[in-house]
Amino acid sequence: MVMSGLVEFTKLSRKTWQFSIVVAWTLFVVVYVWAFHIEPPHDDEYGKWLFFSLFGTALPWVFCSASLLLVVLSLGSRYRPRRMWITVIWVLVVVCLALVDIHRLSQPGPLPDPVWYKPVWRLKSAVEYFASQRLFPALFILAASLWIEKQLVARGVLT
Repeated sequence: MVMSGLVEFTKLSRKTWQFSIVVAWTLFVVVYVWAFHIEPPHDDEYGKWLFFSLFGTALPWVFCSASLLLVVLSLGSRYRPRRMWITVIWVLVVVCLALVDIHRLSQPGPLPDPVWYKPVWRLKSAVEYFASQRLFPALFILAASLWIEKQLVARGVLT
């Protein structure tokens, strides 16, 4: 029963795969931003400061979203084993970068945290650092690699 569902899931069209990747990414970003934005005080300027807080939390993810859209658009071409290997190597590199950041996050800071400092802020800053400094360049490199491979196949250099 589970295997038949898995086989049907893998036989989805390219457009369906592209759409599902974009929807999953958008849901992740919306949930992350809503969960980790800094709540402004409830006063007469609440709406303005809520917008700035949400915008400030979402800004690192905007750049990642742009490069993810390039990757998703490049998935529209025909499947080739080379593309799979490019993607697998990219995933391994991103996982290694994430493990390095997780290891860095687990190490105590050189100075004790101030009394007013919330522990979730350290996690939030580490995730935003990963998104802006590691994930965005990695997604851009993946998009460029897949585009270059597509151009080489189109020109007949690769078969």
